[in-house]
Amino acid sequence: IDSKLASDSRYRTIDDRPATVAEVRAALKPGEGFLKISEVNQRLYAMYISADETFVYRVAGTPADTRTLEKLAADVRASIDGKLAEGQLVPFDDAKAFVLFKLFTGPAQAAILKANALVVDPAGPLQKLPLGVLVTSYDPTFKRPDAFDFSQTSFLAAKTALSTAVSPRSFLVARALAPSQASDRK
Repeated sequence: IDSKLASDSRYRTIDDRPATVAEVRAALKPGEGFLKISEVNQRLYAMYISADETFVYRVAGTPADTRTLEKLAADVRASIDGKLAEGQLVPFDDAKAFVLFKLFTGPAQAAILKANALVVDPAGPLQKLPLGVLVTSYDPTFKRPDAFDFSQTSFLAAKTALSTAVSPRSFLVARALAPSQASDRK
């Protein structure tokens, strides 16, 4: 069964063999970066790979730090979901979304902001939150005239194209697949 599954490219995306930094770097398109978040023993680590740089860093060094990040992400998520069951909207928490961005990008922040496309393999709190809602800059003195007007908010999704990978290996397998032969119907 394993050999049959391995021979079918559709199933290779679940291959759990490790991928090297060199393999991921070789598969990146120009201007693209790969951000891998890993949860190990209730701690969070990140690795960012671009064409010319690699960053490996700790995001949350203790289980308590991880719980704090989970609470922060839950608060941001709650500000997206609002109190819809009661028919009430709540303002988006851009301050906490900015804190999450800074914590998850760490020393790779400038490199991530230079990328025109970002592939993310999320873990922990980022699995429950669309990465595009993270805020890349925040001015606590800015007062918006309408609590629901976020047109001046610096969302990550406005700065870079975002996609998600199941794992570094699945990213490599997907990049190696032949393009679709389906006809373009108009």
